Amino acid sequence: MANFLTSGIGNTSASTFEMGGLNFLGLLPYKDFVGKHAVVQGTESNSVIAISGMSLTTDHKFVEIGFVEGQASYTDAYTPSNTKRFMELTLNATVDTSGKEAIDRVHNLLLQRKVVALVQRKNGKWYVLGQSDGLVPAPGNANSGAARGDDSGITLSFTGGNRGFAAEVTMTDIEIEAVIDRL
Repeated sequence: MANFLTSGIGNTSASTFEMGGLNFLGLLPYKDFVGKHAVVQGTESNSVIAISGMSLTTDHKFVEIGFVEGQASYTDAYTPSNTKRFMELTLNATVDTSGKEAIDRVHNLLLQRKVVALVQRKNGKWYVLGQSDGLVPAPGNANSGAARGDDSGITLSFTGGNRGFAAEVTMTDIEIEAVIDRL
């Protein structure tokens, strides 16, 4: 079944949909999401992908990323071209660097080169970003101020092309909790 992103419907213009404010951010290496460590069930209809089930092995779960309050968001940008139509996903977060464990978790995930993100928006709904092709890290930075204890965190950005919008996760909260490795 063709959807508006893959069918020839004539000229369409670029559109950007910004989803500000996240309650939760978890990252998983892309290879673990599409490989032998995961079983994902879902449906796709007219560019809307819904994930109704996810099962991950014990050692391969979404790693919770502690971020600075109000400093995490993602954007779905529709980018048409002559050869393809896709959504460009961008995930931005400033990581709370108040502990070595938090920094180590982020560093280990960046070394994976490609990740999938599980996010909970402020409205309580869960989404998976990068489910079809993964998200790759863009250059980030670590900021600090002049005063002692004035550390503003590590700013991360991930981008990736995706079939359709970010996939809504329709699992129960208990099922979602089972795929998360909390701090």
